[in-house]
Amino acid sequence: MSDPVLSPEDAERIVDHMNEDHPDALVDYAEAYADIPDVQGARMTGIDAEGFDLVVERTEETRPVRIEFDTPLSTVGDARSRLVNMAMAVRQDGER
Repeated sequence: MSDPVLSPEDAERIVDHMNEDHPDALVDYAEAYADIPDVQGARMTGIDAEGFDLVVERTEETRPVRIEFDTPLSTVGDARSRLVNMAMAVRQDGER
């Protein structure tokens, strides 16, 4: 059995960082990648090699959402670059 790409400590560090420093990006991910309109807030609750989990808040509901990566992460460094690239892609789409 192989080691997971993200250790529990890696995942916790990424989740804490995203929630503290990038709450707007989490809302963008929910709207763009989970196709949820009018998101008022989002919190990351987990991340693994296959994708990440959010709790998404809208006026009428709060619900869990899973967003899968296009391809699984190979290294812990892939998590940062993948999340940055996803956020940049959302911003570029919004500027058109």
